[in-house]
Amino acid sequence: MQADGAIPDGTVSLVMALFADYGRHLDLERDPDAWAELFGTDGVLVVGDREISGAAKLRKFAAGSIPGVHVQAVPLLRARPDGGLDAITSFIFMTTETKDLRSGYYTDQLARQGDRLIFARRRIQLLARTDG
Repeated sequence: MQADGAIPDGTVSLVMALFADYGRHLDLERDPDAWAELFGTDGVLVVGDREISGAAKLRKFAAGSIPGVHVQAVPLLRARPDGGLDAITSFIFMTTETKDLRSGYYTDQLARQGDRLIFARRRIQLLARTDG
């Protein structure tokens, strides 16, 4: 990252590709292995009070996830001094079977891994749901 906190050229494209892959690997392809790789080797997913870390646990989470469609808004990005990014993004998720909706925010800590970005930590904050 640049010293002045600016987001370097090309970074927004990497963020959007990561977010698109998150939904694609859960919604379109149902590929738990590829989805877990989005978290690198040390990434953590936080859902409520549960932390899921490690490739095997992340794959298991993805394999057991409810089929549906994830839609994310454009994220607010902030560069961190360590070279990573913080992002906050609203989302809507619709289940394919019952058409129930869930909405809330993703709060992300993103890190560079080679020529891509990964989720160092993704927290799902659920605000509303129609199924209970």
